[in-house]
Amino acid sequence: VVNEPDLVRHVFILHAADYEAKSRHFRSAVSPVLGDSMFGNHGPLWAERRAVVMKLLHPSRTAGFFPLFVQGAEEMAARWRGQVDVSAELAGTTALAVMRALFPRTGTEAAARRIASSFAEYEQSVLAVDFAHLLGLPDRLSGFQLRGALRHARDIRATIAGCIAAADPEEGGLFAEMRAALAPDGQPLLDAEDLVNELGMMLLAGSETSANALTWSLYLIARHPPTLER
Repeated sequence: VVNEPDLVRHVFILHAADYEAKSRHFRSAVSPVLGDSMFGNHGPLWAERRAVVMKLLHPSRTAGFFPLFVQGAEEMAARWRGQVDVSAELAGTTALAVMRALFPRTGTEAAARRIASSFAEYEQSVLAVDFAHLLGLPDRLSGFQLRGALRHARDIRATIAGCIAAADPEEGGLFAEMRAALAPDGQPLLDAEDLVNELGMMLLAGSETSANALTWSLYLIARHPPTLER
């Protein structure tokens, strides 16, 4: 855990190139869904894209996102009756908040929930151990988990591509700013496939982490009566 100023400077400033590369296993796990997005790449490509995304997500813009968080929480609270799958609900709700930030007019709850659900299934598949493959059995007898994971990855990417195709050219939002971003040579920074990759990164990395933190927070609150009562 890097939490002292000297260590932060060592890792992120003085020797960033030694630490920034993602592991091969990490890249292979996320690339079917997120391609060469910032979530998995490093080096000049990462730095060029980060310069754009950093501006979009700067803390000074949090106030603009806050109503989306409140809206999602109120809708979720109104929907909860009896027993609910808290983890799945929070995954869909946080994905919807990001979707609305990306596509203020055309982002739909159905698309957000489909992406969140497919990614949960993808994680279950890609993290499973394919014993047939490990034992060196023929391809026809192995790779079932991987094929299932790739099916979910294709579904996620197709859903994101559909959101891009349905976007209103005049709606604004983070997607419009990403699409308009220019590289130093004046050309568009992101082509069609790049946009799918980076939007996937925002929708998944930007929502799953929040959903997991909220799920565990609610679990811990439920386990501590004084806090639950308050």
